[in-house]
Amino acid sequence: MKKNTIRIVTPPTASTSIEIDLVKITEYLIKKKKVDHISGLLGGEFGYGCNYKNEVFEIRPYYWGKCDCGWNEFYDEDAFKEKHKKDCYQSLVNKELVKNGWKKDKRGWIDHPQEMNWEKAVDVEDKIREKYCKKFNLSFPSGCAIHCTCGRDNGWENWYKKKVIEFKGKLGKLNEDGLPEAHKDTCSLILPNFIHKPTGFSISFYKWIGRDMEYSKKISSKEWRKIFKEVMSSLKQ
Repeated sequence: MKKNTIRIVTPPTASTSIEIDLVKITEYLIKKKKVDHISGLLGGEFGYGCNYKNEVFEIRPYYWGKCDCGWNEFYDEDAFKEKHKKDCYQSLVNKELVKNGWKKDKRGWIDHPQEMNWEKAVDVEDKIREKYCKKFNLSFPSGCAIHCTCGRDNGWENWYKKKVIEFKGKLGKLNEDGLPEAHKDTCSLILPNFIHKPTGFSISFYKWIGRDMEYSKKISSKEWRKIFKEVMSSLKQ
């Protein structure tokens, strides 16, 4: 009789030369500079970064807090009142889902009946969305959850951009949703976890070094070695 086996898959940790060097920088700061830090099982003792800055670089751990630039207090998502028209793709899909037992939750979103399992709910929803994607000649399944045929969503996006300009004074880079980043550059929610001040090269990660790493630009290993040496030299002065 063949025994069942369990395979545990964990998120990635530091593995590239850049990631390993970030861990080395953190380790040096903790051991030599006595900087406070956090540690854990998946990230390791020195894999979470720490708070430190000088004239050459800044490093900080993943931020778990709330917006501290004022955007969340400034922006009211309910201030935009326009609804999808009755003949819009979104309205037609939602109307048919309601006929199949979907109901509005506290946020105003519709959700499948509690007695319906997730697989069945997905199957019902896919069939309805595919039906109306064919009707309007829209892509399916890609984008099927966000299609709008009445112009309401374009109106909301223009309104959102105006609110960002009102708050920040300008439109900047796009966020992960493809919209202009609303938080100010100083907001802890979007500050990079590492930045080399002379070049502006920055790195962000999720929870610990090596997980969902994002770089402000591509650099060669030679360029990184130069940055790493500058950082270490600045710590030994």
